[in-house]
Amino acid sequence: MNRLRTNDEFKKEDNDFLGDGIESKQLHPDGSDVNTETIVQLAKALQSNTHVTDVSLADQDLDDRAAISFAELLRTNNNDNNQKITSLILTMNCFTDIGAKAIAKSLEFNDTLTNLMIHGNEFGSSGAQAFLDAMKYNSALTDVSIRSEICMAVSQDAMIPHSIHNDILNLCKQNEAGMRTRQVQINKAERDRLVVVSSS
Repeated sequence: MNRLRTNDEFKKEDNDFLGDGIESKQLHPDGSDVNTETIVQLAKALQSNTHVTDVSLADQDLDDRAAISFAELLRTNNNDNNQKITSLILTMNCFTDIGAKAIAKSLEFNDTLTNLMIHGNEFGSSGAQAFLDAMKYNSALTDVSIRSEICMAVSQDAMIPHSIHNDILNLCKQNEAGMRTRQVQINKAERDRLVVVSSS
């Protein structure tokens, strides 16, 4: 099994796991060596990466540890840090409400991710609600899928209310049209002000 490198070791020439290496725009690992521990390392390594834009980890049996690692990545992945992950596909894994809430919370601080596919996991309505709540602070996402009619037979997608999914889709359409930028800035400023007040 290839060993993923730490941030300091993350080099093109010695990281076969990334296929074409650090210069590659897309990362779609495949095979029996992909597991939660490997993906946790990958998420940490990607925190210093400025080249990869698309990550697809569909149907890898990843659990909440992987979701939390990607939440940490998304929280720091923004234009200020010159990090550019714009598409993340985590469908058909084993994320519960814990992992879903971690990823959702990170979206409040992310301004580069535009596409998130996370349907077919094991989270229900409270995880879905967390995504809707996070949209109050996110004007970048234009395509989010937390529910799939196709996946309902094999996942918790049936437990996610249509209304939550539809509200998220409507907010994504407004983001795409640029209709929410100012309101999201106001929401973030109010959130940050409340954090300062509560910590003093």
